[in-house]
Amino acid sequence: MEKHRISLNVTGAKLLGFGNACPYNPDGYLKTTTGTYYGEALFIVRAEIAVEICVKAKDESGTKGEITIPVVQREFFTMK
Repeated sequence: MEKHRISLNVTGAKLLGFGNACPYNPDGYLKTTTGTYYGEALFIVRAEIAVEICVKAKDESGTKGEITIPVVQREFFTMK
């Protein structure tokens, strides 16, 4: 598996965590850059007041990827 350094740019949401499943991740999980582990990484976002979330990723070789996630507003209720 290839190892890469990936950086993220998130709009419309707060980046809560970004990292990999490596048992020892020296980058931690609170930065916008991480290394891959067996070629994979994972990000977690929380939507802000937006219609969509856009996440752009880029590695050190210049390879880019982008995903747009629609935000669906839901009303939650509590049982009394």
